Amino acid sequence: MTEYKEAAEEELKAENKELKNLNGELQKLVKQTETFQKNIKQNESDSLNAEDQISSLEIDKQRKQGEIDGKKESMSTISGDKALHDEAKKHLKSHEKQRKKIKKEIEKLKANLVEYHSDNVELKRGILENNKKKEELLNEISIQQETVKKVTGKLENIK
Repeated sequence: MTEYKEAAEEELKAENKELKNLNGELQKLVKQTETFQKNIKQNESDSLNAEDQISSLEIDKQRKQGEIDGKKESMSTISGDKALHDEAKKHLKSHEKQRKKIKKEIEKLKANLVEYHSDNVELKRGILENNKKKEELLNEISIQQETVKKVTGKLENIK
């Protein structure tokens, strides 16, 4: 009789371990989903910041283009003085370089926006997959809980 009881106790121990493992898997999925949601919010925040920066930089770029146009116009009026013309040409190149730098920054921010969007699509897909896995695990946990109940009942009936 004690051998039968020991076997039942071992069976109960194994079934409880399986239940614990399933619950552990479920908790991992819950944490992973929370991480995905946090990352989505961060990407959305980063996207808004990037859009604001792009708007600001577009204004800077237009202002810089106006300065360039003004320099070109003023250069045409000072064609007689070589030193003055060279100085104006130097300033023009500097403004063009700054405009180019602004343009590159805008392109970089736009690329980041695409990346944020792409990441969020993947994260949302991961959340959907996790939700399906969680449903399956909850069913497995329910079945395992019934198995533990049966084995516990069997153990209690052993005298």
